[in-house]
Formats: sequence, C-alpha cells, structure tokens
Amino acid sequence: MSSAPRFRLPDLLVGLFCVALLIALAAVALTRNRHVSRGSQVVPTHLRSIHQAMLIYSTDNGSRLPGLNPDGSLLTNDPAERYGLLTDGGYLAPELLVSPLDPDPSAEHSFALLDIGEPGARRDAWTTDPRPDAPVLAERRATLPGRVRWSGWVMFHRLALASDAGLPEHHPSPRLRTRYTLDGPFNEADDLFAAEGADDAHLIAAE
Repeated sequence: MSSAPRFRLPDLLVGLFCVALLIALAAVALTRNRHVSRGSQVVPTHLRSIHQAMLIYSTDNGSRLPGLNPDGSLLTNDPAERYGLLTDGGYLAPELLVSPLDPDPSAEHSFALLDIGEPGARRDAWTTDPRPDAPVLAERRATLPGRVRWSGWVMFHRLALASDAGLPEHHPSPRLRTRYTLDGPFNEADDLFAAEGADDAHLIAAE
C-alpha cells in the first residue's frame, strides 16, 4: 500500500515563491496598462489644449503662431522658447506641456513643434489659416540605445470645416502622408523627425 506524497519544506517554499512572483508580474502589467490607458486619454487633451492656446496667442500676434513675429519674420525656432511665449503670457498652464507617458520624469516639454527655422511652406503655414494634412505638434520621438522607436499622437492644423479639425490622431510610425498647400502633391512617407526639405513636416523637440 503506497503512502500519500509528502511535501518537504523546501518544495513548499519554492512553490510559494513562484506564486508570489507571478502575482508581482501580474501587478506590474496591470499598473502599466492602467498608466498607458490613462495616457492615451490625457495626451490628446494636452495636444488640443496646446493647439487652442496657440490659436488664442495668434489673435494677439497678427494671426501668427508662437515663434513668428506679427509680420511673419522669425522670432525664435526653439520649442522651449516658443512654449514659453504661451506659458509666460498666461495662455497655457505649464503642466500641460508634460505627457503622463514621458519616460523622462524631469521633462518640462514632452511635445515636438513644427520646425520653422527656414523660410518655406512650413513657416508660411505657421498661421491661423489651416493647411490640409499639416502636422503642427506631436509627441516627441523616443530614442533607445542602438535604435529609435516612436508611436504617438499628432496634432494637425486642418481646415476649420473638416469633421476631424482639432482632433489629434495616433500613429504607430513617424512616417505620415502630409501636405502643406491646397493644390500641392502629397508627401506619401514624410518622416516627422527627419528634415527632407523646407516644405515637408519636420518636428523638433525642446532640448
């Protein structure tokens, strides 16, 4: 007659450790999913708020968005200084410039702005006049050791009557279909973070 199996203390401890490890991993995954879910709801709100602040600023700046003088000449291309025009002027709360998904806890600016450093279609479009399929700001690109990874929200400055005007879009890649003029050709694979000419959508982040 065989006896019932007996559990030794070391085996029991190993089993308890494995159970505790599985519970810990599940808790981490749940916390991360909640964090990402919250960010997916908050980030578009931040982008809309920034865009609205830019439009309000333009009413006091000759219809030019932050970074240009009222006559259309360049004031500053630095994103931090352009955001400063909004926060220092009371158009935007500074905390809206930080994404809840930003991997840098000390970041003051989580969003990239359109590069308007050189004359061309980008600078010409930096006004309250909407341009079709023209990104104006987005989550900045995250860089990892040895590679680059980006998936984030983009704010477009589209025609006022368009159904999606003023609504950010989430994109899994920085390569978008962009255009800055009503009758010009589409740039079918415009990398938001690579300067490929004065008429493409090139976004830069604050240092």
